[in-house]
Amino acid sequence: MKKIKKILQTLTVSKPEYIALKQHLNKQPVGYPKTMTGVENRLLTEIFTPLEAVTALYLTSHFETLETIHERAKDKVPMDELERRLKSMEARGGIFLRFRDGIAQYALHPFVVGMFEMQLERLTPGYYMDTLKYGIQSFGMEYLSTKIPQMRTIPIQKSIQADQNIATYDEIRSLVETAAKEMQLVPCVCKTGRDLIDEPCKKTKRREVCLLFNDLADTARRHEMGRAVTKDEAMNMLKAGEKEGLVLMTSNMKDPQVICSCCGCCCGIISMIRSMPRPADFTASNYVATLDKAACTGCKNCLKRCSMKAMKLEKETGNPIGIDPGKCIGCGVCIPVCKAKAITLKKKESPTIPPQDHDELYDIIAKGKKTAWGKAVHLARAMAGVKV
Repeated sequence: MKKIKKILQTLTVSKPEYIALKQHLNKQPVGYPKTMTGVENRLLTEIFTPLEAVTALYLTSHFETLETIHERAKDKVPMDELERRLKSMEARGGIFLRFRDGIAQYALHPFVVGMFEMQLERLTPGYYMDTLKYGIQSFGMEYLSTKIPQMRTIPIQKSIQADQNIATYDEIRSLVETAAKEMQLVPCVCKTGRDLIDEPCKKTKRREVCLLFNDLADTARRHEMGRAVTKDEAMNMLKAGEKEGLVLMTSNMKDPQVICSCCGCCCGIISMIRSMPRPADFTASNYVATLDKAACTGCKNCLKRCSMKAMKLEKETGNPIGIDPGKCIGCGVCIPVCKAKAITLKKKESPTIPPQDHDELYDIIAKGKKTAWGKAVHLARAMAGVKV
């Protein structure tokens, strides 16, 4: 029976509809590269029917109205049928839907951050394992080779000194305070996936650790994902994450769509960037931790907290003697556990200003999109420890 199922699956993913969709997705700002194993095809069949795969070819990474999309599809798909297919694809997380002045606009999702995260309610052990395989075999290089990162690290509240002049887009309380009236708190898809394969998170027992804002919050409400929370509830959740040593990551834009509370044992993005000699090159961050060696008592609490292993250690004692700026992503989770107050978070000499919103972020990524050869060279340099 298993052999028959495998043969049928192979026939399905070899259909021209899925091959065309894969090629179309690969042309988007964050591509969808092929693998030698075909795992990327299996991932698509779980989200798109063959007819929907064809329909997705009429969409791009830019948000467009039904009428605009129909101008490209009108010779093949009637308006009412096109709308039905778009709604079906959006319901399964294959495409993005937002509303502007009450008018629906549709766009293609990247696989990450996008399609995978929207599989939260439908996630299975098999789909999660296929996602991990795809990241290792091909998608990891795609994610790590964009002109600017899709995600940025923001310091936890306790790591910021009162006298520091911190921009609103780097300050967690400001992000929550300026968010919509209601935010949506949802379970972490990565932690959910680890639970499904019996490898639960080692940092926290909580699963509702991801805050959605703006269009993503609206999407979650429509599909009854998670629950609405107040700003006070959101801050309490984030404070709990600080105590547990979770890293705060948000979409790399001034008007973020999400704040994730991440860890090294579950988060796919942290796992990818941690595998690089210089993780700091692959997540936007305006801060870096520094160590006062004279004040350090050698308690080593920071070593347990750091997801990037950024501490430089003395060979004989194993005590911290410095922090590698190429590894430090400026999350600040080491600071609250340093009783000697030997670690401080400092602003980088050349801070980066994030794009304004979703559209600007992916326009910048599209303009800097590399060829396959360019991506390979970029990753080779990164693996060699060269700043990229």
